[in-house]
Amino acid sequence: MKTVYLALGSNLGDRLHNLRFALEKLEQSGVVIEAKSKIYAAQSVEGGGEGDFFNAAIRARTSLSALQLREVCENIEAEAGRAAPARGQHRSGARCLDIDILLFGDETFATPELEIPHPRALRRNFVLLPLLDVLQGGWIKESEETL
Repeated sequence: MKTVYLALGSNLGDRLHNLRFALEKLEQSGVVIEAKSKIYAAQSVEGGGEGDFFNAAIRARTSLSALQLREVCENIEAEAGRAAPARGQHRSGARCLDIDILLFGDETFATPELEIPHPRALRRNFVLLPLLDVLQGGWIKESEETL
């Protein structure tokens, strides 16, 4: 099983309910949630509508592949009422639920469907703050060298 980090966001409807819905559906899909961040409110970016987003992150374990997990996330988003973007259209904009894979084990790769680590995560405080709440081991790795 791989340790994965997911970002959750919602700025339409009952935002808290939407985030809880995502957690419930992820667990029903075989994703084992190990840690949940606090919920952060942030202004929308990239044309995401007028309402503030509720943002959170989770650390979880899964036996799914990254592409399978992406499909599960997209199905949950659709079940929550999010319309799929038109072909070639960016996924930004107002949405009832957004689930992004930030990290997937120690894997790095890029396909037309998915890029790991998430390409914009490090530029977004609304992703970084919740991620710090759940990041296992912290950002700094211990060195074998001593001072």
